[in-house]
Amino acid sequence: MDAPTIPLNDIALFVEIAKRKSFSQAAKSLDMPMSTLSRRIRAFEQTLGLRLINRNTRRLELTDVGMLYVKH
Repeated sequence: MDAPTIPLNDIALFVEIAKRKSFSQAAKSLDMPMSTLSRRIRAFEQTLGLRLINRNTRRLELTDVGMLYVKH
């Protein structure tokens, strides 16, 4: 089975969210609608088959896997 193709831009989007600890601040920094950013990250997580970010209306928190992904 082939490994999934991961767009490098999606990695950069994830890192920006992790760095800012906020979807809205990352979206502003990237000059992109927050809905687009959220959709791209959701697709990125699905491609990887991993949850990288736990999010709700009040908080954003990287999962253990998300923290490892950012470090590498």
